[in-house]
Amino acid sequence: MANEKEGIMVPQPALGGRKRRATRRKSSRRTEEGYLSSGDEYTGDLMETYVGQCGALAGLGVKAEDVFSVDVWENRLTESEREHLRRFLPPGSRDQRNKMIRKLLTGEDVFFGNPREKFWNEVVSGCTHPRVRRWKQRVILIQKKHYLLSMREYMISFRNHVLAMKNALTEEDVKALTIERPSQDGQYQAAQWDEERKRCVENFRKQEEDRYSQPERAYKFEYRGRYGIVAPLKRGPLARGARPREHPLLKSDRPSCVTILSLVRDAACRLDDDKGSRNEIIDLLKDSQYLAEDVEEKHLGAAVSGALDRLNSEDDPCVRYINQSKLWQYIHNDRDL
Repeated sequence: MANEKEGIMVPQPALGGRKRRATRRKSSRRTEEGYLSSGDEYTGDLMETYVGQCGALAGLGVKAEDVFSVDVWENRLTESEREHLRRFLPPGSRDQRNKMIRKLLTGEDVFFGNPREKFWNEVVSGCTHPRVRRWKQRVILIQKKHYLLSMREYMISFRNHVLAMKNALTEEDVKALTIERPSQDGQYQAAQWDEERKRCVENFRKQEEDRYSQPERAYKFEYRGRYGIVAPLKRGPLARGARPREHPLLKSDRPSCVTILSLVRDAACRLDDDKGSRNEIIDLLKDSQYLAEDVEEKHLGAAVSGALDRLNSEDDPCVRYINQSKLWQYIHNDRDL
C-alpha cells in the first residue's frame, strides 16, 4: 500500500509476521532432551518441582538420618522395593548385602567419608537433578578432550625438539655420546669412555674384589678423589666356593655375597656430593664387573628402583629420597669404619 500524499511507497508489514518471528524464536530453544532449557518444564506450584522440594528440605533443616534410616528401610518400604534397591549394591551374599545396608543407613564411615551424608548434601543442593548430571557428564567429556589435546600438543612439540637436536648433531657427536659395554674378558671394545673414566673403573673393580672378599667388614671406596663408605653385608662371612643365587642381571660366576642390593649401595656411595638421580646411580652401577652383559635398560632401571626403595625402608637406611629436588641422597659417608 502506497502513501498518496507524499508519493512515497511505504511497505506495510505482512500479516502474521510477528507470530512467525515468535514461533521461530520459540523453536530455537532446545527441549529437555537437549542441553538447553527455557524453564517451561516447571509448573506454577514450586513445591511440585524438584528445585522447590530440595529448597524446602534445606529450609526445614531435614537431615539425612530423618530420611535414610533402618526404621524407614524396615517399616516404610515393601519387600519388593527393598529387593529392587538391593540390586544396586556390590555383588555378595544376602547377609553381606544386609550388612552393607545397615552401615549405610546407620551413618558409618566407609573408607574416607560418610556416603549417606555425601548423598544427602548432593540432593539438598540440587546436584542430583537429571539436567545437572547431564551437564557434569559433558564437563567430564570436555576435560578428557582437553587432556588428550594437551598430550597431543606435548608429543608434537617434543618430537620437533628431538628432530631439531638430531639434525644438529653430526656423526662424530653421536659416536662420542655412545657408551659401549665391556666384553666378556672385561676389556672395553671401543674408546667411548675417556681415559680418566677407564682408570676410575679399573681402580673401582680392584676395590670391588677386595670389598667382597671380606663382606663381613665395612669398606671405604676411593673414587675420583673422594671416599664412599658402605656397611658390612648382613649375611656375614660366607663359605668359600658357595654357589650364588641365579639373577638375570648378575653374572653366575660372581661371589655368593654379591646381590643387586649391595651393588646399588656401592653405586650410591660414589655419587658426587652424595646426591644424584636414579639414572646417575644406574650409570655408576655399570662400572661393576659383576653385572651381566647385554642387560636391557628398562630391566636395569626397574631393579635399581626396587633396590633403592628397599634400602630406604631398612631400619638404618643408607639412602633417602628428597622430594623437593627429586634426587637420592646417600647418608652413610659421614660414618667411621
